[in-house]
Amino acid sequence: MTADDAQVAVIGGGVVGCAVAHALARRGVSSLVLEAEPGLALAASGTNSGILHTGFDSEPGALETRLILRSAALREQLLEELAAPVWRCGARLTPRDDEQRQAVDRLAENARVNDVEVVLESDGSLADATLLQIQADAVGVDLTVGPPDTTVLGAALLAGVGAGLFASVGDAAEHLPRGRVVAPRAEASERSPQRERWRAFVQAAASL
Repeated sequence: MTADDAQVAVIGGGVVGCAVAHALARRGVSSLVLEAEPGLALAASGTNSGILHTGFDSEPGALETRLILRSAALREQLLEELAAPVWRCGARLTPRDDEQRQAVDRLAENARVNDVEVVLESDGSLADATLLQIQADAVGVDLTVGPPDTTVLGAALLAGVGAGLFASVGDAAEHLPRGRVVAPRAEASERSPQRERWRAFVQAAASL
């Protein structure tokens, strides 16, 4: 395609300009992106924090919040189309005192109003449920969320199995505290491609 063949000229090759060109291509409209810099996203679009905001702390009903939630709904299909690597690490807020704990409680309520899934844990921490969902989808089984010290307790229970205090690992597991359950959402056919994308991202990150 030459410049004369383009139906639309998009001025600027930042995230907005590229998104416009992509949306036009989806609709069968040919476009030409015009960018002053030698490459794409070299200005403001290339110097952002790189965080995908979920909208957990955004003002309910505000235009910005509606756009954030809408972008989250569209994101997965776009990431797959572009084969874009994403580090799905989630986020965690841990309060240090009662005042901070009250602030985290308010954030958890705000997230609920915005229909953003978060986990308010027993120590007052607020965690993004993203990583838990990825783990549940990857293995295809329900995950039970325990308190922050579950790993230490689990190690102690395994030691108890070795010492003969419990008949089996299953018997020891009955002593673990139970929390909310995160069920897998992905179809079985989606698990392998998701794992491959995760491996590709890790390899790409390691080569930086």
